Amino acid sequence: MAYKLIVKEEALADMLEAYLYYDGKSDGLGEKFMRSLQERYDLISLNPEHYGFTDAQKKLRDVKLNGFPYVVI
Repeated sequence: MAYKLIVKEEALADMLEAYLYYDGKSDGLGEKFMRSLQERYDLISLNPEHYGFTDAQKKLRDVKLNGFPYVVI
């Protein structure tokens, strides 16, 4: 069973900024970034407890994107 993934407005703004940055660096790189991000979103929604905690209260988890210096929290 997949969980519903909610992406906050701030994250959407960051995503668009990163997409435009990478697309400006090289044709198609922005699309590659978006595919990598979507892959992580899909994995998170399938198994959200798989990833490590980032805080002492054990409320936040993070995962790095493949091929990009970008983290989803």
